[in-house]
Amino acid sequence: MLRLNGYLPAHYHPRANHPRYNTEMKWPGVMAELDRIFDRELREGLEEKFNLYQMHAILVKYRDRGFSSDSVQEMLRSILDEFRRSGVSEDIEDGLLDVMDLACGWCSPHLKVW
Repeated sequence: MLRLNGYLPAHYHPRANHPRYNTEMKWPGVMAELDRIFDRELREGLEEKFNLYQMHAILVKYRDRGFSSDSVQEMLRSILDEFRRSGVSEDIEDGLLDVMDLACGWCSPHLKVW
């Protein structure tokens, strides 16, 4: 489980909105940088055709960071729209659709993230 200076992600803590425990409120720059790293890792995985288990691990990082399934699906849809506008290869688009299946739970039980 991802820990930042001993703190759990906000969605694991019973007082998630309390300033003492909410890492978003304490270190917004650090959290924004983590978000950029995850986004870059996801895009690189799609473009370099990571296997499904590697993409699953990236989605687990999003979940552990506190993202909901809906927010990740929305982000993936926007990436899909961007890829379709730019004319990306069909293999990459298929890979993204597979990742979207993982994000919405349309997969084997051992691959479910949310």
